[in-house]
Amino acid sequence: MERFPPIPPSRRTAEQQALCDHYQAGWRAQLRSPDGRLGGTLDTLLRSPSLARRVSDLTDYFRNGTSLDQRINEFAILIAARLHDSQYEWAVHSQWALQAGLDRRLVTALGEGREPQSLQADERAVYALLMELARTQTVGAATFEQARAVFSEQQLVDLVVVFGAYRMIAGLLALADVQPAQAVTPALTPQGIDDAARSHSGL
Repeated sequence: MERFPPIPPSRRTAEQQALCDHYQAGWRAQLRSPDGRLGGTLDTLLRSPSLARRVSDLTDYFRNGTSLDQRINEFAILIAARLHDSQYEWAVHSQWALQAGLDRRLVTALGEGREPQSLQADERAVYALLMELARTQTVGAATFEQARAVFSEQQLVDLVVVFGAYRMIAGLLALADVQPAQAVTPALTPQGIDDAARSHSGL
């Protein structure tokens, strides 16, 4: 049984309808499925429209206003998807990551649960910082200095917030049991959050 089915237009409040119109006017329109689902977390979030509007503003920022290069932005999102085994998040953002210029070998390794090799300096700093944060809930001095050498203060803030935001989105996807309509390559091999953190602990 579907956990959060689409809300029919006849049952939407004015606030919910305004959100749907906003979703369909921008980049989220590509998430819509042929059967009328808004896609991703959107049907779920529509149950809390005030929250949905704020989450929309946040993800709009990450899509169009972030100080980070989209390649790095999408890399951070893929790390979040990897940690949560979020198949839908991975299916969408692995393709956007490739379009943004992230190396396919990096995406493949991450999806298979292997530590990516031959990273660029900014990618290495992102990987080290976010995996340390996930494993230990701290950022050590050496890791911070490595990241500060390649990112501005604003970029560091944007990096950690996009990572946290998409871990939240992965949680909403799990709550609603949202799955991708079709398989993608590179694929995400299920691991579980503890195994994923351990398998990427070599830094």
